[in-house]
Amino acid sequence: MSSGWMCDDGPGATLTPYDAPAGWDGSCVAPGAVGAEAFGSFRIAPAAARPCEVVASPVPRDGDVPAGGRVVVACDANRGTTCPNRAHLCVVGAAEMLPGWRRCLLSEEDEDVECPPGEETLGLHFSEKLTFWGEVEDSRACSPCSCTETAPSTCEALVSTFEDAACGDLIDAAAVAQNAVCHDAGPGLTLGSVRAEWWVDAPGSCAPSGRELVGELSLRKKVTACCLPEGT
Repeated sequence: MSSGWMCDDGPGATLTPYDAPAGWDGSCVAPGAVGAEAFGSFRIAPAAARPCEVVASPVPRDGDVPAGGRVVVACDANRGTTCPNRAHLCVVGAAEMLPGWRRCLLSEEDEDVECPPGEETLGLHFSEKLTFWGEVEDSRACSPCSCTETAPSTCEALVSTFEDAACGDLIDAAAVAQNAVCHDAGPGLTLGSVRAEWWVDAPGSCAPSGRELVGELSLRKKVTACCLPEGT
């Protein structure tokens, strides 16, 4: 509001903000008291809905591997000693395995690998088949979001100003729509409260678009592990 007439904001005029609280529902509020010396005229902002706009939020990502994946470390279990039978290879036994380690046969063939039956591996059943990838490249993302107005908003409100703090002593009431309006206050009047009500409340609608999945998950250097059951 301005101390001058017709919302004058030129030199010598006193401008006083009189803002309703955030989320105001139009019920009676008293943001403060404005004396007659500062209350020459007041401007009411347009009653217009916000235009369509994107409200973006980051998408959480956990690590560089697909959700639910496991990371493994493989090492050569050869003990480096001579076996009683030179045709055999001595490896760490089950009793000597540290927690979390398994005895497995590894294959780096790209095609599907079948785990060997027990008769081919001295009676040991490498029956648990696991597949891992040496390289994982995840370029997946979402295309930018956008929104388009599908129905325009139509809003019109009646805004009333009062001298007292309880919306009892009416000063003036003005209808406001897409354009702001300015009203002069009467001589000697003070401002104590304000109230508003919708005459037309049609906020329109927006249609979202975008947010399609782009990019891909690329898996390379396939490793197939045929492992003994845990504890063997």
